[in-house]
Amino acid sequence: MLALLIRTRTLISGLLAGPLGYPVAATLGGALLYVVMMYAVAPALNTEISDNTARAPFFLAHLLFGAVTGAFVYWRAVRPRGAAWAGAPTGSMAG
Repeated sequence: MLALLIRTRTLISGLLAGPLGYPVAATLGGALLYVVMMYAVAPALNTEISDNTARAPFFLAHLLFGAVTGAFVYWRAVRPRGAAWAGAPTGSMAG
């Protein structure tokens, strides 16, 4: 959803494209995922799951998952191209 908003270049896309926007948008996506899973998918597949799941911890877990995913995606998006991780080999392996 964030990618679509950024591509359309709407006013809200400018707000969501910043460092705080990615986690916020992904957190909202996590909340949407919770609603879909608890009220559409889980009851259709197994009513025991939807009846016996603790709602608050499950909802908070979806929010946290969304926030962490959004922060990771933003971190990867702003990382300079070609930047290697600290343990990457630097020499040529050709012999």
